[in-house]
Formats: sequence, structure tokens, C-alpha cells
Amino acid sequence: MGINTTNTGQGARDSRAIQIGSAKHPKSDAVWFPVVGDWFDEDSMQAAHLSPCMHGQEVMDTIFGKKNPPEPFSPRNGLLVSREIEKYFDSGKFVIVSDLPDRPPLAELISWVQAECRDYRVRIIDPKWEKLNHAVSIHYNITWRALDVKKLQFRIKF
Repeated sequence: MGINTTNTGQGARDSRAIQIGSAKHPKSDAVWFPVVGDWFDEDSMQAAHLSPCMHGQEVMDTIFGKKNPPEPFSPRNGLLVSREIEKYFDSGKFVIVSDLPDRPPLAELISWVQAECRDYRVRIIDPKWEKLNHAVSIHYNITWRALDVKKLQFRIKF
């Protein structure tokens, strides 16, 4: 997952991602962070591309299934992430992958691909990363290691 937040329109993309994902807390200035499965301060969050636009629609179709209309700039091609955490996506410390075993039986893979709503999880890429046992945030006691294979928790079905 390469995250590129330098594109113009970041604020608009953030707002659309919050809206489409029903991510806004009803009583506070918090938004839902699917990676951690908890509320984060809205000012610390931003929408990041799941599939960078530079890879094109064909790559998105392969990973997420063919969509019409194409969605490279859609909020559905986004994930709300904490600014303090997104840099580790960019540096390749962890990625978002399908919620399947490493070598799924063909029937399970086909079922996942054909599903209307697909589940995803976090995978740590760098097993020697010095921060694996550190807390993800000073506000949350969950460690990076605890996020490995954790299923993303969305508030709606995509």
C-alpha cells in the first residue's frame, strides 16, 4: 500500500472518506480508524490511497475487483489513517492485505474475490523493525506487533 498524500484536494478527499465510511463520531470531533479499530482525533487523521493512482485502474481492478465507474480518486480507494502512523505505510513497515491465509485453498480465494464485501488485515513486512513492541500511539496501548494480522474494522460494508 503506497500512500501519497501530496495530491491537491486532500481536504476534499478526507471529507468524502469520512462521509462515505460513516467515520464521524456522533458526539465528538473523532473519526473511526479502521486499522486500530477505535476513534482518533479528526485533526490527526487523513485519507490515504489504498492503491496509488500511479498504478492505474487495471491494478485496482485486479486487487479490488472491476468497478464501474473507475475509482482511483474515489473515497472507496481510501483509508482513514493517523498522520503519525501513515509514514510507516509509506516506508514499507506494514501493508494492508486480503484477510486470507497465506496459501488459501482455491475455493476460499475464489469466494473472497467474488464477495461483494471483502475483509482486509494488517501485515507487518519488516519482522526486525525496532518499533514492533512500541505502542502505535501515545493515546493507545496497542503495539505494532499486536496489529500484525489484525483485521481492519470498518463501520460500514464496502
